[in-house]
Amino acid sequence: MQTIDRSLTCVRGTWIHHRSAGIGSTVLLLHQSPQHSGRLLPLIAALTDDARVVAPDMPGYGLSDGLPGEPRIEDFAATLAIWLEQLHIRPSIIFGVHTGALVALELALLIEPAHIVLDGLPLFDSDERADLAAHYFQDLAPQPDGSHLQRLWQRSYDQFRFFPWYAKDRPLLGRGNPDPAIVQSIIDDVILSAGECWKGYRAALAYPHAATRIADVRADTTLLYRPHDPLYDHRHRLPALPSRFEVTTEGDPLQHLQRAIGSLEPAQG
Repeated sequence: MQTIDRSLTCVRGTWIHHRSAGIGSTVLLLHQSPQHSGRLLPLIAALTDDARVVAPDMPGYGLSDGLPGEPRIEDFAATLAIWLEQLHIRPSIIFGVHTGALVALELALLIEPAHIVLDGLPLFDSDERADLAAHYFQDLAPQPDGSHLQRLWQRSYDQFRFFPWYAKDRPLLGRGNPDPAIVQSIIDDVILSAGECWKGYRAALAYPHAATRIADVRADTTLLYRPHDPLYDHRHRLPALPSRFEVTTEGDPLQHLQRAIGSLEPAQG
C-alpha cells in the first residue's frame, strides 16, 4: 500500500483537511455524515494502485472547520469546488455516500467529471423530511451526569436496528445487534465534529432537488443501492434516466469505482 499523505488547506477562512495517495486519474471520495475521510481508508488503500485518490473531511467533520450558519448542500459543494481549484485537482471520478452522495451530485454539476458513483443517494419525500427534521436530531449539550452520552450511545446503537433510529416499529431486517466497537466509532465521529455534527444531516433534509438534479449530470453515473442500506428502497423514487445512468443493487463501491477507473482514457486525471 502506498503512503497516504495528509494536508490542510484554507478555503476562504475554512480549513479543510484531506488524505491523498496514489498516482494516475484522480478519484475524489466524499464520506457520509458524521464520518470523516479516515473511515474511507480501506477504500483509499484499495484504489491507490490504479489511481490518485483524494478524500477530504467535509466541512464540520473530522479535522475540517465547519461552515458558518446553516450551510446547504450547495454550500458544501461550492466550498469543495474552490478547494479543488486551489489545489489544482480535477477529479475524473467522484464518489459519495449518503450525504456525501448529495454533495457529489452538486459538485459534479459544477466541475463535470467523467464519472460519478453515488452510494445510497437520498430521495426523501416531503413527509419524511418533516418527520426526520422533527425527531432525528438529539440535543447533545453536555449534562452534569453525563446523560447526554448515554442518549448518544442508545441512538447510535439503535440506528443499526431501526430506520429512523427512533422508529421502533420499523426494524432493519437482517442487521442484528451491532458490534459495540462500531457503535463507539460513530460516537467518536460525533464528538470529533465538536457540535457541527447535525449540519450535514440538516442540509441533506433541506435539499429536495436530488430527483430533478440527477438527470442534469452529464457524467456517466452509477447509482448504487445496497440491499442492507436503509435507503435501499429510494431507488424506486428515481426518475426515468438516460442510458448513461446505471441503477444497480449489486456489488460494492470498490467494484464500481474500479470499473469507472478502467473506463477512463489513459490521459485523464
